[in-house]
Amino acid sequence: MSRQTLTETEAISTEKAKHVPHRWRNLAVITGAEVVDNTESGLINTLYPAIAASLRLDNGHLGLMSALGKFAAIPFGPLWVWFAEKWGRKQALVANNIVGAVLGIMAGTSQDFMQLLIWNTLLAGVVAAGQPITNSIIADSFDDKARARATGFYYGILTAVASFIGPLLALFSGSPDGWRYAMWVIGGICALSSILISAFYIEPGLGASEAALADLREEQRARKVTVRGVLALFRIPTFSIMMLSRLLSGHLLISIFGIQFLFAERGFDNVSAALVLIPF
Repeated sequence: MSRQTLTETEAISTEKAKHVPHRWRNLAVITGAEVVDNTESGLINTLYPAIAASLRLDNGHLGLMSALGKFAAIPFGPLWVWFAEKWGRKQALVANNIVGAVLGIMAGTSQDFMQLLIWNTLLAGVVAAGQPITNSIIADSFDDKARARATGFYYGILTAVASFIGPLLALFSGSPDGWRYAMWVIGGICALSSILISAFYIEPGLGASEAALADLREEQRARKVTVRGVLALFRIPTFSIMMLSRLLSGHLLISIFGIQFLFAERGFDNVSAALVLIPF
């Protein structure tokens, strides 16, 4: 193959990597799904004053639920990624939303703390497992130049929309069982988002945004992840510092206890407390 032909081939591969088909539509679909999932997972924190009054709980119960929810992500994350690798990311996201919807609805039926703890822990683990899949989709849909912008849109919209949905759902706290209705409503919307993913998401393929891989078949792009490869990340100083900072990030507690603190210690009602946290 001549040098000119090689150059032309490289140019075509680069162009393919820059313009992966349906990338912005895929981004919109997965962002919408994750907004719903994150809202469902954080609904306990938003409506906790109403839940605490209904089930006679205190701040310690909220701390236990939050802690177990974080721990649940440890086994659930790799499990869902394995599911995505075996059956496809689209199928994994659809299943993730359906399972999340069922668990959210079951959480709304809880009659005591133990039932709520079980359903919320499972829900938090399932919802957290969706983000590694969506992050990999973004990486495969956008090249190096556009990836940061796409990720910014993803997390910006995710946080902004979820922040405003919270106070709207807090309106359900006006009645004794209102928090249950909120859980059921968001569970139904979660099920709807699985239908939207099934209808509109088109798999870009592994490594589609990498110019060096764009012309290869998908099975040739796959690279097996090993424990040694993951541990090698900790040799990167910036990565290690980021992991350490996560352990010391006290501001993350505001999203968990903020509404309950304003309600119990400062006399805010549930809706007002949720509104106050929007700028955060």
